[in-house]
Amino acid sequence: MVCDLNRVRREKIFKTVTSLKNIRDTVSNILDEEQNVFDNTPENIQDGSKGEKMQEAISQLEDAVDNIDEAIESLEEASV
Repeated sequence: MVCDLNRVRREKIFKTVTSLKNIRDTVSNILDEEQNVFDNTPENIQDGSKGEKMQEAISQLEDAVDNIDEAIESLEEASV
């Protein structure tokens, strides 16, 4: 019975990791798009308040990707 429970929990962790990887890929694609838009924005806009907001969004998206990666790593370690 205990082995079955461990297997069931590991399967749940595996499914969660798979979902998180899909989410990470989506957020990473959004990050790439946002970075590309920023890079192709005229310098005078980049240096203004709109540019600052874009840079903040990019930073937040980078943090989100890093945090998702940490969650994936922790879950993978927990499933051993």
